[in-house]
Amino acid sequence: METPDARTSDAPAEAFKQLAADLTVLARDQLEAARQELTEKFKLIGMGAGMLSASVVALVFTAACLTALAMIALALIVPGWLAALIVSLVWGVVAGALAIVGRSKVKDAGPLAPEQTIANLKRDISWAKRRSRHK
Repeated sequence: METPDARTSDAPAEAFKQLAADLTVLARDQLEAARQELTEKFKLIGMGAGMLSASVVALVFTAACLTALAMIALALIVPGWLAALIVSLVWGVVAGALAIVGRSKVKDAGPLAPEQTIANLKRDISWAKRRSRHK
């Protein structure tokens, strides 16, 4: 039969083992949360990068449209120089709009640090410190 002193001497060791096990589980959970948070951020960055790439393609079309078909068609109605100017302005506006939207998508992702996970870890560390002081 255990004496009260023997149980009391084992209690801190058991509490420490339980705390270590809890912290291990907590660390695993936080790492998974960080992975999920970063996955979401990278998706947003990918969408923004895709839109920025599309704006570059639009700029290539701008250069192409300064030539042949559009200028020739408009030149039937207005002088050739005015036809070239109109086509250039239209594609310039398209490229600008795509660049603005793409840039805002990249900014929406925010910093690459998993902010929510970091906040949770700070809270958990604080909790663990308080718990270890009370035992």
